[in-house]
Amino acid sequence: MNQKLFLSGPSQKGKSYHLRSLLPKIKVEIGGFQVKRVKDQNELIGFALLPPDFTLPEEIQKHQLKAEMFLIRTETGLEFKEEVFSEQFLAAIEQGEMLYLDEIGGIELKIESVRKRIYQLLKEPRPILGVWKSKENAWRLVEEGKVDPGFLPLHHSLEEKIDQRHLLLSFDKKKHWAERYLQILGLHRDLPGRKYCCQILQNLPENIKQHSLAVTKLVYPLALSFGLENPEYLIQAALLHDAKRLEPDHAKVMAAELEDQYPFLASLIETHMVLPQEFYNQAHAVLWLADKSSLEDEYVHPQERFLVSKEKYGMTPMIKKNLETLAAMNLPKNWQPKDLINTGGRDEKDFFGFTRCNFN
Repeated sequence: MNQKLFLSGPSQKGKSYHLRSLLPKIKVEIGGFQVKRVKDQNELIGFALLPPDFTLPEEIQKHQLKAEMFLIRTETGLEFKEEVFSEQFLAAIEQGEMLYLDEIGGIELKIESVRKRIYQLLKEPRPILGVWKSKENAWRLVEEGKVDPGFLPLHHSLEEKIDQRHLLLSFDKKKHWAERYLQILGLHRDLPGRKYCCQILQNLPENIKQHSLAVTKLVYPLALSFGLENPEYLIQAALLHDAKRLEPDHAKVMAAELEDQYPFLASLIETHMVLPQEFYNQAHAVLWLADKSSLEDEYVHPQERFLVSKEKYGMTPMIKKNLETLAAMNLPKNWQPKDLINTGGRDEKDFFGFTRCNFN
């Protein structure tokens, strides 16, 4: 699942404007920066890196600017301040559960520390929304003498890396894909957000907490194996599925609490105890299977968990129904949930990406 999206294309087409319009819809803390024109009265005097605050105007007046400009207009043209850009860039990207990178791929690639950090960001799990300057822009920098021809291989290499491993989309063709990207990652406001889920887990008994994290670790690779394109709903449902376990009929209680704001999330949680037949081939089956494959925080075949429950409670109607559901899934005989786990451990520090449950 790609967690990074860069829009590219001709200048002055609204790429940055479109992405900034999405910022109010994002639930997690946003780090990174946006590039703003700075004017003195009506005269353009430079450009500044500013926080990704969607409330800022399109252009900043000099008297409003608190940061130092990294690009300053002089009598001979625009002067690039490498030290200013480097310091501001490196500080801006250290914050946030998600990054917004506005207008990268330009003259700043000359700075080795900046270039290396961009490569590192592409390997990190944090989601990124960004604007990538096109190859036409790179050629223009060379033609105008602002960079030497050695800049072109630097730009091409990084663009190729983004295009191969992440999402580099032509803005004129795919400008509405950015909002879909937020929905797929679960950063859109139709989910409560992982930070909220972790806060709920914070106050639960340790055994429930660890079970919920184990189910969460499993539900993502399991969703991919089912061919589901949007595992984020399942990740947050897994975190919350046992939040009311200390109450009778806990699945329905939690579902009722979420129903008004997050109806799909509520339906996932409501069916995790007993899966109705109409949900056998839907996302609900993934959460059900992940839960039944986790005996507290240990991964087991669901058959083993049901045997433990049968020894403890006898053959209840719920256990009988769950055994029927398991048989209908027709899992391979050698199927083992732990084979799907490739995270290197089940600690709560990091799972599928960018939000951490810090219980200290």
